Amino acid sequence: MIAAAGAFRLVGGKVLDVSREVTGGFMRGSVVIEGLEEDAGRLIRLELQNEHLVALERGRLLASVPDLITVLDSETADAITTERIKYGQRVTVIAFACDPVWRTERGIAVTGPRAFGYDLDYQPVEELASATA
Repeated sequence: MIAAAGAFRLVGGKVLDVSREVTGGFMRGSVVIEGLEEDAGRLIRLELQNEHLVALERGRLLASVPDLITVLDSETADAITTERIKYGQRVTVIAFACDPVWRTERGIAVTGPRAFGYDLDYQPVEELASATA
């Protein structure tokens, strides 16, 4: 499925912590995923605002909006929404490129990490993935 979607696998593991609150009409929070098996020892934090906005590993950017970050159930490959993610779930986090219109200067201004208050410049997920490969 990952190959068919042209996605990049960020981590496989279990949900270690979930923090959510509704503020300003949005559900905001973070999810910490502890890597298992080949990802043992890794900790990934997903920042969210109704959707997964940023994926970080010990402060290093793995993926961000406008690219798509998706959490999948490791057994069924069903997508797990930000409202349904919970402690203990076994998950695989993937990311894939957004539509090219969102990668334009105007698109990034509206949907990039800075548009959501993160002090991060947008970097395409495929460039971030090749830098860690």
